[in-house]
Amino acid sequence: MLSRFPEFEPIAITSRETINAIIDKFPPYSDFNFVSLYSWDIKNSMQVSELDGNLVVLFKDYTSDKAFLTFIGDSDVDKTIETLLKYAPEHGLGTRLHLIPEHMITLIKDLGKFTITEDPDNHDYIILALKLSELKGQQYASKRKGVKRFQSNYAGRYQARKVPINEQTAREIVNTFHSWHAESGKNHDEIADEQAALEKILSSAQHLPLDALGIYIDDVMVAYAIYELQGEYAIGHFMKASRGHKGLYDYLKHVSATDIHLQGAKYINYEQDLGIEGLRKSKLLLRPESFLKKYTVSLAA
Repeated sequence: MLSRFPEFEPIAITSRETINAIIDKFPPYSDFNFVSLYSWDIKNSMQVSELDGNLVVLFKDYTSDKAFLTFIGDSDVDKTIETLLKYAPEHGLGTRLHLIPEHMITLIKDLGKFTITEDPDNHDYIILALKLSELKGQQYASKRKGVKRFQSNYAGRYQARKVPINEQTAREIVNTFHSWHAESGKNHDEIADEQAALEKILSSAQHLPLDALGIYIDDVMVAYAIYELQGEYAIGHFMKASRGHKGLYDYLKHVSATDIHLQGAKYINYEQDLGIEGLRKSKLLLRPESFLKKYTVSLAA
């Protein structure tokens, strides 16, 4: 059992089954996925609580590090929102709830009580795995070109492998991340959180339902994808490719989507773009089928 609101507790591996019992009722919104919650809580500042059978999360904003409340669940939604909106300003957590899934919005009975605003920067991109696997049609022409370029340039030298996450492959993944960072032009502060989240998930991989795929050239890892299957969905958690190999990113997305499709998952959640223009453009090029939409909610004036 989780702590009862207004008490909170840290996000721990031992909380996984309890949290999943609530979130598994819904499509896999990335912000409430246990692996995502656990791995990105790199400062041990995010906490969880249970309120009327719903999961409440004391969140830290991905970019500003500002604290706020959010929740997911299907019990007494109106009451839960009102309780949280009363608590939040009293505890320095603002006057709005953030990252509220669209499914919660549809369960609100008295919409007139609340101001509800769509938050497109945080919508999850949902991609059809088969389309990224087949890459058919004009809309994927640039992706096909990238895949063929990589295969042609490294014919006989590359290999895509499903890999267990163990001590050796964890080192390979971290080394690949460092190689990507060296080529990216980003400073350490810009990648520090992602590196910490990656290292946290790798150190706890034996407790988590993860798949990993590596791309090797001359037996050296140059790209990786770490993802999780949940029924007809997969969630892409971490993905990096060395920038020095043309078409490698396209090939990585293609082969990971193929593996996901062959394992029986229909969709891939590639998470949100956070309003970052370059990230938005690259995710739109994947041709999303739909979005898992999120909203902010406050009391109506």
